[in-house]
Amino acid sequence: MADPVSLLETISVPTMHISMRSDRIIQIVPENGVQITMDNVKLQIAAIGSLGKGKRYPVLVYGGVDTRLDSEVMNYVASEKSNPFALAEAYLITNVTHKLLAGFYLKINKPARPTRVFTKEKEALAWLYSFLP
Repeated sequence: MADPVSLLETISVPTMHISMRSDRIIQIVPENGVQITMDNVKLQIAAIGSLGKGKRYPVLVYGGVDTRLDSEVMNYVASEKSNPFALAEAYLITNVTHKLLAGFYLKINKPARPTRVFTKEKEALAWLYSFLP
């Protein structure tokens, strides 16, 4: 049986919590009912860089309940310059609205790094593990 995954360190910024997991995955958990802004995203990226000590890691992003972001944020997050610390990004979604937005994001914004959307955490993690050395 595999060892349980633990959170080694967490940095909280307005609207979200970013953690380094013991399996070398960075996870992002947004607070429920918040609007994600450019300022929030920039703080998030700085936290990922700090947790990973400037190295690149796979990133698992949980979809928050009633979490919102606008097209400016989606365009920025998809760009190559937005997160130099992400090897790949998996978005774990649980509702139809997020599923529609995720499909739109992948088709229109065309993320610069490998990005996939999942409804099952186990599948998201299996995909992210394939990016670990």
